[in-house]
Amino acid sequence: VFQKAGSIFCFVSTPTEINTRSIIQHAWSGGKQVAVPRCLEKGQMEACVITKEEDLEEGKFGIMEPKAGCKVLMPEQIDLKFALQIPDGTGHRRLGNISCDKKGNRLGYGGGYYDRYLEKCTGVRVVICREKMMLDEIPAESFDQKGDFLITEKGICPIKG
Repeated sequence: VFQKAGSIFCFVSTPTEINTRSIIQHAWSGGKQVAVPRCLEKGQMEACVITKEEDLEEGKFGIMEPKAGCKVLMPEQIDLKFALQIPDGTGHRRLGNISCDKKGNRLGYGGGYYDRYLEKCTGVRVVICREKMMLDEIPAESFDQKGDFLITEKGICPIKG
């Protein structure tokens, strides 16, 4: 899926999270277009294209975001989304998730940024989570957006509907 994707959407990890910078670097080296989230008004975000680390600056919630002037990539233009980060428990990310289960359900902070954004998206969605942060089951609402694949330090697993 990654090899076939022409464009990816990926959060920029903080020092306490699973490192996504290697995913971003690998995508750039493969000629892929890389977009990362920029927070807008409450509960809203957009995906902006970055071509180098210098395109980032500290934004809302202390998270690295694209600088003003970076091109916006529409949700339907993104082939693969690494958008569903789960913190490792040592840091605090206000945008993202607290945990997930093997069905692709996510437990977030309640802001709805990713749910609102992902409901407009096509393409493949990936949940990235450390094994120690996973729960057996997370209750889900009809508006909650799931992932198609789950990646942990133990491997990659497709999520079955």
